[in-house]
Amino acid sequence: MQFTCKLLDQEGKKHKEKIQAESRKEAIEKVKKEGYLILDIEKDFDLFSFPLFTYRELRTFSREAYFLLSNGMELIDVFAFMEDKAKKKKQKDFFKHLVDDLYQGRDLGESLKNQNLPSFFVASLSIAKESNSLAESFRILADHYEKQEKIRQSLKLALIYPCILCLSMIFMTQFISIYVLPIFEDLFQQRSLSLPWYTRLLFFLTGIQRKYFFLWGLVLILGIFLAFRIKERGLFRGKFRQHLYRIPLLADFMKTRLSMDFSRHLYLLLSSGTDLLQGLSILARSSQYAFDQKIYEKIEEDLIQGKALWKILDENDLFLKSLPAILRTSDYGAPLVDVFEHTSSLYQEDYMSLCKKLNALFEPVILLFISCLVAFVVLSIASPMFDLMNQI
Repeated sequence: MQFTCKLLDQEGKKHKEKIQAESRKEAIEKVKKEGYLILDIEKDFDLFSFPLFTYRELRTFSREAYFLLSNGMELIDVFAFMEDKAKKKKQKDFFKHLVDDLYQGRDLGESLKNQNLPSFFVASLSIAKESNSLAESFRILADHYEKQEKIRQSLKLALIYPCILCLSMIFMTQFISIYVLPIFEDLFQQRSLSLPWYTRLLFFLTGIQRKYFFLWGLVLILGIFLAFRIKERGLFRGKFRQHLYRIPLLADFMKTRLSMDFSRHLYLLLSSGTDLLQGLSILARSSQYAFDQKIYEKIEEDLIQGKALWKILDENDLFLKSLPAILRTSDYGAPLVDVFEHTSSLYQEDYMSLCKKLNALFEPVILLFISCLVAFVVLSIASPMFDLMNQI
């Protein structure tokens, strides 16, 4: 990621500088090392920025790397093979960059940085390279991204039907307001009918919609652009995310997601050879949500003070209560990595089940809204039509 920093040097002069970093926190640390005072720091906005690899491609990449490394191929030869096999130019350039860096003796972790890759993916491979468990780490990452792809697909399937209903409603109202209602409006005016308040309201709203049709389209485009802008600046990743845990219908969904991500990421990091404190530090740096970063940092601080992990999570209302109960089994000899593997699989099933429940909740709500809208239009037109029929 690239950040634009407004800086004040030791001579009191203001200037801007572009910083490449994995997170805002890392960018701040880089600037402070150079001795500058930070006036403002902002992530560069790119509406058309796409990741180097999708979850599916990361799964394939990790699985192939595991297979080749397990069969005795050197890491540099693995990347050279993938360079020849890659179809996208940006991925070919990525593997070529890795091959060149490894030929020059550079560290794998440094070569993977600033490559538009998930920070967690980079951290896992960096630790695995140091602990000589790179092949096993690729295998675990392949399983991880396969599960991530399933979760994403489940969420998409849960939302696709409500989205289709909403789009259908928008197109239906546009068609009725532009082509149907003006005919009835002219007819009622010609007959000088006394219209009820709800019919007048309908004609007033559709009149505004027709008159400012292009303006509404412009507002929609600007709204989408602004939403991307706000997302890039991370304004929805802090306090807004915190409020989601207070909404009754979404609280279980958010807690399950946090417990699942926490368990899976620590399972992967512990399997790669890191310890618990180091794993939490990596989680705090690599999380894309500022709110989650603060949670991980607080857990890390409590662990340093000597508290048991299960007790820390039990005191935190943002995690499912079953997580600390299961983690407590590690006090009786159960390996922590195995416990996290069990909880990550358990909460993944719960998360996918909640996606289906949310879909089952959204569908009747949207259908009810559409039904009320159609009933309002029909009533607004039918009532004056009955009066017109009585005049004939």
